[in-house]
Amino acid sequence: MTSQTVVQAELVHLVADYMALRFTIPEIEAGETIEGGELYAMFAVDKSGSMSGSPMNDAKGAAESLTVKFRKMDVPVTVYPFSNTSKDWSSDAMGYDELVKNLQALKASGGTIFESVIKMMEQKINEKNLKNVFSVWLTDGQDNNGLASLTPVMESFKNSLEAKGVSIAVHCIGFGSGHDATLLTKLSQSGTRPGTFQYVPEGGRIPVAVNNVYELAYESTTWARLVSQGGAVSYKVNVDKDGDEESKTPGLKALVYISENDLEDCKIEIHKGSSVVSVELEPTRGDSKNFFDLVDLVTRFIAFKVSQALEQGAVGAGEKLRELSPLLEEMGRRLENLLQESKRLRPYKQKQLASFFSATKDLINFYFSTLGTIGGGEIGNETLAQLNGYANKVSLRKNLEKKIAKEAGPNLPLLFLADDQTEELMHDFERKELVEKYPDFQRQGTCILSGKNWIDAVTSGDCLCLTFSVERPQNLEGNPLDIKITNISSTIISHDTFLESPLFETKAGQLIQGPRSYQHGQPTPSAHTLDPKLPHEPLNAVIPLFISPEHWKIAKLRLNSMLAYDITVDVLGFKPDQLLYFPFMLLCKSFELNLPKISPETHSLIQETCRQIYIDNQDSILRNLKDKVENYIAVPAIRLEDSIPSNQIFLSQLYIASLVGDITEFREILPFVFEEEVRRSFKYPETKFHELCLKLLKVDATKEIEAVKASFVDKKSSFAQRFLALLESVTGVKETEEVKKEEDAKQEEPAAAAAQKHEFKDRILELSAETNEAIDKLYSELQHQAFGGFSQLLSVLGLTVNTLEDLSLTENEQKLAFLLQVIGHHKTPDRKEAINNNAYVNSFDKEASIAFIQNSYTATLNREVLSFKSQLIAQLEGKEAQQKATTFAMTDDLNEAAGLVHGLHQGDIGFPLFAKSLAMGHVPHVIEKIKMLVTGQYRGVKLIMDTLKLNPTFIEWKPKKKFTHKIYLAHKDEVRKEDWFEAFPHQREHFEHIFMRSSGTFVPYTKPRSNCRDKRHFNKP
Repeated sequence: MTSQTVVQAELVHLVADYMALRFTIPEIEAGETIEGGELYAMFAVDKSGSMSGSPMNDAKGAAESLTVKFRKMDVPVTVYPFSNTSKDWSSDAMGYDELVKNLQALKASGGTIFESVIKMMEQKINEKNLKNVFSVWLTDGQDNNGLASLTPVMESFKNSLEAKGVSIAVHCIGFGSGHDATLLTKLSQSGTRPGTFQYVPEGGRIPVAVNNVYELAYESTTWARLVSQGGAVSYKVNVDKDGDEESKTPGLKALVYISENDLEDCKIEIHKGSSVVSVELEPTRGDSKNFFDLVDLVTRFIAFKVSQALEQGAVGAGEKLRELSPLLEEMGRRLENLLQESKRLRPYKQKQLASFFSATKDLINFYFSTLGTIGGGEIGNETLAQLNGYANKVSLRKNLEKKIAKEAGPNLPLLFLADDQTEELMHDFERKELVEKYPDFQRQGTCILSGKNWIDAVTSGDCLCLTFSVERPQNLEGNPLDIKITNISSTIISHDTFLESPLFETKAGQLIQGPRSYQHGQPTPSAHTLDPKLPHEPLNAVIPLFISPEHWKIAKLRLNSMLAYDITVDVLGFKPDQLLYFPFMLLCKSFELNLPKISPETHSLIQETCRQIYIDNQDSILRNLKDKVENYIAVPAIRLEDSIPSNQIFLSQLYIASLVGDITEFREILPFVFEEEVRRSFKYPETKFHELCLKLLKVDATKEIEAVKASFVDKKSSFAQRFLALLESVTGVKETEEVKKEEDAKQEEPAAAAAQKHEFKDRILELSAETNEAIDKLYSELQHQAFGGFSQLLSVLGLTVNTLEDLSLTENEQKLAFLLQVIGHHKTPDRKEAINNNAYVNSFDKEASIAFIQNSYTATLNREVLSFKSQLIAQLEGKEAQQKATTFAMTDDLNEAAGLVHGLHQGDIGFPLFAKSLAMGHVPHVIEKIKMLVTGQYRGVKLIMDTLKLNPTFIEWKPKKKFTHKIYLAHKDEVRKEDWFEAFPHQREHFEHIFMRSSGTFVPYTKPRSNCRDKRHFNKP
């Protein structure tokens, strides 16, 4: 052990003769440099029979959660599942994924032996020469060999690792009501630096315990102890790796709670790796000038004294706890004085300290509530665990605060800076002067709970806010676009009053806590149910208002934190986009609600607040806004979500910019903004562009498809001749040449037509019924404000849209071009592709729209013909049966069709091909061909050769409903209802139901699918 120079230490008096001794641990040059070195994690998971049920599941879940957390930090992990035997599962050997799988498969059985795990841990530490180890035990703490036999094992473990310069903390999480709190308390002291013990009862909050432990993993690997009176007395030293944020000085910060009687001849033993340095301390009396610092010292001291009394477990703890009674009574009074003093602080500083006060008061109250039940020198297992839990909560509060501060980044210091600036500003305002300057100051209303008007507010360091209600997503990631503003109230509340009201709800684990706990997914209650002074409407969000320049000086200091709260339920969740977007979303909602849902005064307050936010952020908003306006028409890609996430926000900002006079020329872009909003918001069934063209343009490819069929079918087929010969043999009547010529004339078309490219050059003289239906749907959505405040904002800016003609879309082709593109490009990737391929057309350009529609019609027509031709070729390229079936479907000569069927049996491999060919679509004489297969005959000639004794002539084919429906779908627009009844007599009821439903009559499905939305189908009589 080496000795170095004297270290200066600060003494802060706490109570009686107890002091807080603080100093900076000096740099140690000798020994190994392991600070911040490779961390290694070890988890012992108890899988004994006593862990059965909930404790086993909790332990597995905790181990898995810790493994996942350390994996993200590339920290190797070894898990020791143990009962009366132990195993070693290492991420180095099997990988993290396999390790997690093994954890998930654990089942509770066997006895419990801790000793083997402790020895396996020590062996691995020695083999790998580990110097920085983080150990967690997940167990109910019931060792079969008892604590007496385990104690020397734990002492040997600690002494051995201490001698080798290993920095290890042992943390324990106890599960189940039967856990051994004494054993786990002692086990948590078996490391070379202090560990913790947390008890999680069944149904308790496992994630909280896991997070508490995880945050301790990255503590300093340097540890120390204070010795005095020649080594007769020693104290634990708390080493803070992050240091003191107030001092900003380098080095590790150390804290010791010590009796004034032990200050003589103080030395610090500093352990770093294999090096141990002894340093003399020179204490100097001081006084903490930082109120937060003093609260932290006092609360942690109370927790320290309780934990100290529990160090040796249940045995002897009762006597030690009773000895603490006078001290804790005095500390309770000290704590209450600090609490009263904290009420003079601004609201956020008050709330930061509130959790320290509440957690410490809970500890003191539980201590005194159980003091009378403690008998003898031993306390109950449950009492030990609960006291230990309360003390840990206080001790770990500082770590939680550091974690939150790190995650919040600059938002936390800015929050407290706003408190300080508000404190300074309030002294600049004279009430009398403000009343004289603003004689109508009462017009803006007063806080519904405190009665403050805005002058009362600013002179007391407060500001007035407008209330409204929002729906938040589950993730609460801080994106303002994820928030839906549902209503705006005329209710005014002051900022500070809101923070103390039941309206202010927060999530668990936040630094700033509210009176209520936020529960995602639960409907926002009526404010009146929370406080009878509040209105009968949901209120869960506020925005500080611009009322006057003086009021705005304070209001804007509170703006960012309140916007963050509205969006994330956390005043520390601010992101810059929230300021640039969310107030303008509120303005748009105000336009949407309009009279009588929102008063002119309320709308004016919102508008003036947005105006001031715009002015305060003019450089960033205006620069972006001008670029969008100037390039909106020339660069279509600038209209998309990547550039303009919300058209409502875009128009709101444009509106304010026009009021300020920054942008005045924007009228020409408004029709294009409308088109883009319709593309994003119009609720039309999702349809592929080709099908959409077929539907809206009414593309008719019948003539062209008939030409294709004619080119593939030989009119003088031998199959037709075969059937005519059969017919003559049956009837004795020869087919006349005239009849044959009439049938052949139906399909006369040159074969060359099949290869022809068709071009549409006509104008659209009349819109189809489907197109008019789509236009009417759009008009209906406009009328019923389906686009929210967008239409109102557009109207305020100078463009009122009730019909497409209001957009100067007068030609049918313009309307079609507009509809095809807003519906067909509803998905942004489709619009991007169209823009990149120069396929997007300006529908406000008449000539461009005409050309676009003609090209779209031509492309759709040719695609239909090509599709049919490809399908036909594919089928004809098959085997002979497939060729016959395809020809059967495509021929216009029923004699030929009959000749192709003749000789089939229903069991033949080719029969299903004939049946399937009828579902192709565009099958001529489909009903007659169906009858050939169903009845097995045509014109008295038997075609299907199956026979039965009872019916030697015909056997009817009775296809199932599903297949029948396929044929119906392919030809529903070509065949009359009565013909379907005649073709499929066995499915008459099915067709009756189809036609009843199409006429609007409800008919329940015979076998409704589980995803059927109409529940009436399941409620059959």
